[in-house]
Amino acid sequence: MIFLHVLSHKGLQAGWFVPMPLGKLDKNCCPQAQTEVIDFDQTTMQVAKMLKKPTPKSCDALKIFCNDQRLDFIEMKGWRAFIQRNPASAIPQQIKKFNLSKKISDSLGVLRDLITLMALGDVAHQHYRETHIHYVVLIDIQLERNPLEHLALSLGFLSESSTPIRQQIIQGLSKELDKLPEQLKKVLDLMPNLHQPRLQSCEGIDAYYRKTVDGEKTL
Repeated sequence: MIFLHVLSHKGLQAGWFVPMPLGKLDKNCCPQAQTEVIDFDQTTMQVAKMLKKPTPKSCDALKIFCNDQRLDFIEMKGWRAFIQRNPASAIPQQIKKFNLSKKISDSLGVLRDLITLMALGDVAHQHYRETHIHYVVLIDIQLERNPLEHLALSLGFLSESSTPIRQQIIQGLSKELDKLPEQLKKVLDLMPNLHQPRLQSCEGIDAYYRKTVDGEKTL
């Protein structure tokens, strides 16, 4: 799609987009991840500064699929440190605090503002509306049961019975993501191709994108 090629090229050229491995993003929970993304926090801060308004609650990263009419917004949520400091009963409240619906709605707004700042025109806004939007929530615990995972965990974490805690986190986040289409009705009117949000693990994210981008030019 020409629109995404133009958006990517102009974004990189003007410094709106700063590419880096996912594991190099500031304060991230997936330090080993090598998938190349755009540091969307930096983009958001630049856009807010240019428009002289408060910085929105945007996602951590953006991935552009230039030939596939697709944008992925990636939000990272670390759990291991949280679990070591808090009881399992604190998990539901923590999930609510994430405010995942606001993260994606603000992120879509930031990119809409950026298209305006780039002076790409009304046609670009229409192409943006037609683009397929994916929302990936990335966590630092395994989605599938893996005994090797526990080798890296502290005794304090293990004493909390890690498997039930892991299941509680995954189930809680999955339920929250299932609610998003209903919560984002107004956003869906503007962005009808917003797909069902997806939960991914740090351990699996590189393989997920290797499979997704097979033969595809991305950023």
